[in-house]
Amino acid sequence: MIASRVPGYYERHFICRNQEKYYTNFNIVAKYNKNFTQELLARALTSFISKTPVASLNFFRNEGSSREDDELYQGKNFTVRHVEPFKFNDVVTYVKVAQFDEKVFDHVNKLMCPVNIELPTWRIIVFEVEEGKEKSQYICVYFEHAVFDGQAGVQFHKDLLDELDNSEKNSAHVINNENANPELFANGREKEVPIAAEELSDLFEPSLYDKVTTILGSYVPHSVKDLYFKWTTKKSGHIRNFQYKQTTTDLSTHYNLVNISVADLKAILAFCKSNKIALTSYLAIIGNATLANTFYKEIGQDNENAVEWSTSLLTAANGRKHLPQVDGADETYFQYGCLVTGHISTLPQIYPQTELIPLMQDFHESLHSSVDSKQCFKRIGLYPYLNIWEMYRNKIGSHDRFTKQISNLGLVTETGKQSNWKFENAWFGGNTGLAYNFVFNVTSTRENGLNIVVCCRPEFAELMSKSDSKHVIDKFVQLYEEKLVNYCKQK
Repeated sequence: MIASRVPGYYERHFICRNQEKYYTNFNIVAKYNKNFTQELLARALTSFISKTPVASLNFFRNEGSSREDDELYQGKNFTVRHVEPFKFNDVVTYVKVAQFDEKVFDHVNKLMCPVNIELPTWRIIVFEVEEGKEKSQYICVYFEHAVFDGQAGVQFHKDLLDELDNSEKNSAHVINNENANPELFANGREKEVPIAAEELSDLFEPSLYDKVTTILGSYVPHSVKDLYFKWTTKKSGHIRNFQYKQTTTDLSTHYNLVNISVADLKAILAFCKSNKIALTSYLAIIGNATLANTFYKEIGQDNENAVEWSTSLLTAANGRKHLPQVDGADETYFQYGCLVTGHISTLPQIYPQTELIPLMQDFHESLHSSVDSKQCFKRIGLYPYLNIWEMYRNKIGSHDRFTKQISNLGLVTETGKQSNWKFENAWFGGNTGLAYNFVFNVTSTRENGLNIVVCCRPEFAELMSKSDSKHVIDKFVQLYEEKLVNYCKQK
């Protein structure tokens, strides 16, 4: 039995982000078809934690080590182990809000799940909204990224639904009603610590060539790389990727919520099927066309030209389909852990007359080729050959952000183990961190269609249109929703 271990290289990357405060959290918010009492939630969580090893883990700096040692040892001065016992109120809070809207995500973005404390790397906020005579609950689970990714966050909700059903039916495990703050996790000293997700397979293993070039490249100063990129870009005549302001450590993020109805989503999916593309390709290219018609146009030097930049895009990719089946493995073996990477692409400038379907098809082919060949996962395997602390530090003061990121978690459904507790709605939140100007986080449910949480840097939320003095972000969101709904009907 492994009672503790050294963090994996991907986990250490997230330790850096957490300790240096380069990122706050990502979160999955869901509305269930039924409300629960605190007692029922406590029973469900107790059972869930007992069955899910990653739900009681954290990363602890070794005795005698200090924060100054983190970069020197690249996070190897930490140990992964189960935390000490914790109670309901340590990880669950209730917040009353007037309505569920963008302000919820702004509230959550200010929170973190710190490493190096005796609590797990997740928290729950139950947002309560009075809707007429009824009270609605919106359950937000926010996570530190080291042992969770977006799919794992959805799985957390799925498993919690099953545990709510079990606890509701099973009166044998009822907690004393007099205990308003029951213990959820008693003792992890005899629980095994699962291996790091990046060590489950060779998913992230890079080629020897990539290893060698990465090691050699680490000796080239960042300023020289930056000058070389600018020189080669100018010489080739390549239109530079969209950038605006220098990167800072301010993690403030502006949020807008977009919803596409079930009927409109069906029309979009039919369009995607007929053109042999995935939904993500449609969302990405329509998003680029909308950026070109709003922000690029407003910020560009020539307002007669709607486009001044190409778009750098990171598309989140889930690696679970590539993992081997392990005989006798716990069913949570591949469901949790961080097994996501990003497919990096540069998309061409889009003009008003640009035909979008070929762009969608090209992007679809590029993305799926990268994922199917596992090529996009290999850059994660280069982290052991980089100084992660220096890599992030070099971003500060640079124009090194991706224009945008898109992450589509797909249809959020139940596990099928029970039929009493269901998802009514779901959202996926996060922040722009040090890496992105815009983030599009996508989920869908059968009852309420497609939800996109549009995240952007504050400077874009503050930008006013030169033509009508309206906020450009408001014009962007309105136009994006209109284009998503209408483009598929015009073709």
